[in-house]
Amino acid sequence: MKYTLLSCILLLCVVTAFADDYPVNAGKTAKHTHSTRILNGITLTSPSVGNQSIAVAQSSNKLLYQDLLDKSLTARPGETLTPGFSWNGSWMNSYIYIDFGNDGQFDCSLKADGTPAEGADVVSYSHYNGHNSLGETLNSSNVFTPPSFTLPQDIKPGVYRMRYKVDWDFIDAAGNNTTNNDIIKNGGAIADKPHSPSMPVKASRRVILPKCRLGNLLSSTSLTFCPTTALYAPSAYATATICRGNK
Repeated sequence: MKYTLLSCILLLCVVTAFADDYPVNAGKTAKHTHSTRILNGITLTSPSVGNQSIAVAQSSNKLLYQDLLDKSLTARPGETLTPGFSWNGSWMNSYIYIDFGNDGQFDCSLKADGTPAEGADVVSYSHYNGHNSLGETLNSSNVFTPPSFTLPQDIKPGVYRMRYKVDWDFIDAAGNNTTNNDIIKNGGAIADKPHSPSMPVKASRRVILPKCRLGNLLSSTSLTFCPTTALYAPSAYATATICRGNK
């Protein structure tokens, strides 16, 4: 029985590892200084896999940008996915990105109604400029839960980066860096995976998910074709893996 799996893994580096790929405005070694706003984990729910969760140790390591090496999330292309955050705090917003173009950047372009533009990498956000990613007009900016989103049915097997971000009213995946309203002062979060070499595209019978790293600001996703029984190497940004084969 044929199947196609998309495995989202949160990692911290880009596959091609350029110094300016998947940037974080505050820097990847910036300290998290807020005493009450803490990211404890992220979740992804898919129809085929169910609810999946990854713990985040922001409360103990006190970093804005974190490393998640040994966890993974899976889903099938074309599925409607529900992302989530295990987070302590209030008056913050959430954002999810996938680098569909594998170009080391997250395209955050939006249409006038607030929905992602054609070809954009932002897939879900709870609030920005009075809207959410569904294009709904919001009466309050204090909205944290991100809407569900649907993966493209024709997404190509490969490695993609994914980012989860906790921030305030700022669509740029690198994090709010405006004066007196930046992501560190607001107690936000970003998470990415460690560097992972891309793997050759080939058919696969089984997906063995890579290990990943997570952080305050959840960043990037990779999508990779896995060889049969091969482990997917960890990376420094969120990574998504697509594999096709026979059960």
